Amino acid sequence: MVSYKLVQAPCWWLAGLFLLMLGLFSQAADNNPGGLLLKEFPGASIETQTQSQAKDYMVALSNYRKIQGLWQVEGLRLSGQLQRTTYRLPDNHTAHDGFLFFTHQLQQYPVRDLYVCQSRGCESSSRWASNHFNVLQLYGSDQHQYYGAYQVTLTEGRSAYVTVYAVLRGNKRVYVQVEILTTEDDAEPVS
Repeated sequence: MVSYKLVQAPCWWLAGLFLLMLGLFSQAADNNPGGLLLKEFPGASIETQTQSQAKDYMVALSNYRKIQGLWQVEGLRLSGQLQRTTYRLPDNHTAHDGFLFFTHQLQQYPVRDLYVCQSRGCESSSRWASNHFNVLQLYGSDQHQYYGAYQVTLTEGRSAYVTVYAVLRGNKRVYVQVEILTTEDDAEPVS
């Protein structure tokens, strides 16, 4: 006859486990503005990541065009909490892979496409790299670029505006820029 002994875990151990899980959840929420949770691309390295309070952030809703000698874009100017992340994908992945990885995750939320372009339809990648994102690693091949701007409805009347830009560089490296702006203010159109 086999007898089993029920072992009870000390209460302090369970309390410690609970506090650890609560701390990890809190840290994940701090790294994801407004409760929008996006997984990182498997095997990708994070080149830069910043969080800041943005006062006049532009969500581009068109391509850049030169008007009276100045590069201009149509879009929304917003204020809110901004998280910017630049990823370098593993060598065996394409810009399209990176773009789809992040944009498909948005489908778990109520999401609205604001503007999407790809390839030469996005015009010059140098405009996106230098004029819009100010990230030199994003300068690449015009035919291997993807841009999308999305509005995600969050709880309690908040919105997140997500932009995803993916590009293949001449050296065959793939970079993806993901920007998430969480705001409670209404967006103001800018021409």
